[in-house]
Amino acid sequence: MNLEELAYANQQLAAMLRDGLPLGGALKELVGGLNSGRLSDELKALEADIASGRPLEEAVARRKFPPLYARLLIAGARSGDLPGALTLAADHFGEIHQRRLRLRTLMVYPGLVILVGLALTLMIGWLEQAMIGSLYGDSSRHAFGRLGVWILPGAFALLGLFGVTLSAVKPLRRWLAWRLPGFRENRVASLSGSVGLMLRQHCPLPDALALARELEEDPKVQAELSAWLGRIAHGEPPLRGAAGGTVLPSLLPWLVGGSAADLGDGFLRAATFYHRRAMYRLDLLVNGALPVALVLLGAVTGVQLFFIVRLLATTLDSLGME
Repeated sequence: MNLEELAYANQQLAAMLRDGLPLGGALKELVGGLNSGRLSDELKALEADIASGRPLEEAVARRKFPPLYARLLIAGARSGDLPGALTLAADHFGEIHQRRLRLRTLMVYPGLVILVGLALTLMIGWLEQAMIGSLYGDSSRHAFGRLGVWILPGAFALLGLFGVTLSAVKPLRRWLAWRLPGFRENRVASLSGSVGLMLRQHCPLPDALALARELEEDPKVQAELSAWLGRIAHGEPPLRGAAGGTVLPSLLPWLVGGSAADLGDGFLRAATFYHRRAMYRLDLLVNGALPVALVLLGAVTGVQLFFIVRLLATTLDSLGME
């Protein structure tokens, strides 16, 4: 589901509800302005269910919304502050969309370098191979030179294969997402925001943490959240001892704070902190990736051109000696 469109839809829906429109009418008005797609279809079906007299909680359960969003709609309806829940959801999903854009932009540069580098090295390698063949024929003396022509294209092909593997192997991608700078802060911000939103809608802390564990895919993060739930089940303060995790940062419990009455704001405060840190680090990576990519590509091309010039110079020298 398009998170940017979801954030926009929530902002518009919250504004219409605050202006006094009933939920069914607001949904009907909202759907008319959305592009066709999965979100539009789900909201149309939700509006039809509500128009038929189905309770909101039951209608939401029938739809294929993101789990967190569905829980927020139900919690907002129960608390009597659905516009507030929609506004919080809009901010949360909007921030996730911004971080995803940064991540996608960051991944574009390595992909372009690999594709352009592979094309250039193949073209120059073909030229060098043709020159060796025309100058020396099938002489075994230059067999190693013929093989060396394809070292750089082979290296770029291996890098491309690694990138495809990284995209295809979900456990590896998930493992890196919790351990690379910028990527890790992105995950922490999403987790903290999810828990904070549920707490702000008067959801009990164990239920909010259980939802975060359900949404999370990394086994170690799930284990750490289970440890948090275990401490709560034994009547201990919510985040005491939570700083000893191996994946979740030790700063997170400190940012959240230990006051049970303020945990919702604490988790949202932590989400804002890690969102800003993620955006800062991702911006650094994006701004640094382009010059590094250009330098690398230029160096690789220069190495191959150097060997061609050297080959020509050697050939001219040999002709001059004759």
